[in-house]
Amino acid sequence: MYKVNTYKVKVSKIAELCPLFNEYDDDLYKKIIKSEIQERIESGDLNSEPCTGFYLNYDDVGRIAYLAKNGWSDPIVLDVGIPGLHGSTDLIWDGHHRFAAAVFLELKEIAVTFSGDIDYFNKLFNINEN
Repeated sequence: MYKVNTYKVKVSKIAELCPLFNEYDDDLYKKIIKSEIQERIESGDLNSEPCTGFYLNYDDVGRIAYLAKNGWSDPIVLDVGIPGLHGSTDLIWDGHHRFAAAVFLELKEIAVTFSGDIDYFNKLFNINEN
């Protein structure tokens, strides 16, 4: 059986590198989205079903609220690509809602797996494998 390694990565580093969140001013994100997520948690208006896409619509905010309240066990999946070759345009390959919940909860780290060059991943996220 093949084992997939899981790593703990700083949420702030992913946010720094992720184009999805770089488009938005962090304070604006916290002001608008954080309050909506909190309202959904308090009202119990949650979405337990996975969503596709990440457009911050009604279902997405409910999904983030559900994850923030109930947690998750799956790591997010990053695609760091391979330096010198055409790579992914979106660092987060799977787990946008889990990542948004981690941002909402102000977690310091999140569990990740990745695809792409391992040395580049280690360099990007300051991973020291022994």
